Amino acid sequence: MGIELVAGLGAALCWGIFAWLGTLAARQMGGWITNMGATLASVVLLVPVGLVAWPLRLADPGALDLVLLTIVAVGVLVVDVLIFQLVAMAPVALVYPIFASNSAVVTVLAVVVLGETLSPVQVAAVVLVACGIFLIAWRRGEAPAGMPGTGDGLRAGPGRSSRRIPDRASLGVIVAAIGLTLLAGVVIFILAGRIKVLGWFPPLFLERAIQGVVIVAALAGGYPPRAQLRGHPARWWWTLGAMGLANVIASVFYGIGNEVGSTAITATITSTFGAVPVVLGIVLLGERPARRQLAGIVAALAGVVLLGAA
Repeated sequence: MGIELVAGLGAALCWGIFAWLGTLAARQMGGWITNMGATLASVVLLVPVGLVAWPLRLADPGALDLVLLTIVAVGVLVVDVLIFQLVAMAPVALVYPIFASNSAVVTVLAVVVLGETLSPVQVAAVVLVACGIFLIAWRRGEAPAGMPGTGDGLRAGPGRSSRRIPDRASLGVIVAAIGLTLLAGVVIFILAGRIKVLGWFPPLFLERAIQGVVIVAALAGGYPPRAQLRGHPARWWWTLGAMGLANVIASVFYGIGNEVGSTAITATITSTFGAVPVVLGIVLLGERPARRQLAGIVAALAGVVLLGAA
């Protein structure tokens, strides 16, 4: 079993748990607070890891690395906050199959930018993912009355977990999920390139640390309002800490897989993390996607798996 497969599966499991816990937390605390707590926890946990991992770096980060990693950090911050907000507005079984297909974006970038070639199996897998997204996104009729559009939902305050679990997604939510998938593919591609040059730890730590600086600056500036931080039971703050731990473990797996093995295989197998919150959403939250959407979910996840096996 190759290092890419082991690393990819380890990262997928941990990021799947991260995504699932984030779904629950976002429906209680909102997307920004959820990502804020999880990110700060991961920064703290990565510091002791760095005592061992930093001396093993391949090269010292330069000015260009810092610029690229700042772009990655801001992109990841935007993606995580908005994805958490979207799963507070729509079924996780619809949002994450779309988002998990960001590996297809990485594959396309590898072909266009790096000149890599795709085998017939990989081409079939990319097409399968694209068809899956179409089936997930295609709807008949309009969203139920009272369902928030994307703009209204993103401006809303913390959802508080007592609200009814959403069973459908507005067109705006689906379009936003596709847009975030494209953005995630781009920043993952940039991050993977820096890992190849610097080693697995420096890019991951610097990207997370830059996010931490942005979050602390926002807190110092009064955002989010202190009122939004009050009233949450202690278990939700522990949930954010658990998310940070899962994120760190996943990052270690992902980074090592990229440094030592194939970036394409590692990134693609890691994208199967989308299966974890989807299955848990169906089993534990009772989410029931329509038949065509279920077919789309299966197609998208099958395409991701097929890419990993190619």
